[in-house]
Amino acid sequence: MTAVASALTEAPAGLALGAAAVFLGLMGSLSFALATDEDVVLPGMLAAQSTTENGLPALMVEPNPAGMLSAVLAIALAYTVAASVILKRSSTRSARRAPSRTGRAHDRGGLL
Repeated sequence: MTAVASALTEAPAGLALGAAAVFLGLMGSLSFALATDEDVVLPGMLAAQSTTENGLPALMVEPNPAGMLSAVLAIALAYTVAASVILKRSSTRSARRAPSRTGRAHDRGGLL
């Protein structure tokens, strides 16, 4: 498999992983802001201020969609590159360690 084909097959998984990581980060930070009544900032992605309205706790959220998209794409790129490198290494290692067809003891690592 070529490097481009490998990258294209790994890219959807990378995008899903990136979206899930950003979503969990956002939900965790919003939960933290609501539970502790503190302001939370995820640089470039989100700013949340804990307030009260009509006597009830509320959150004022300022999302940054461009920052979220760039985080998703950065995670997807890192995953795709890492998966392609690992796949390439494992395929070259397995090709080098092809088993011998002679069936001799020294071909099996010296075990009888």
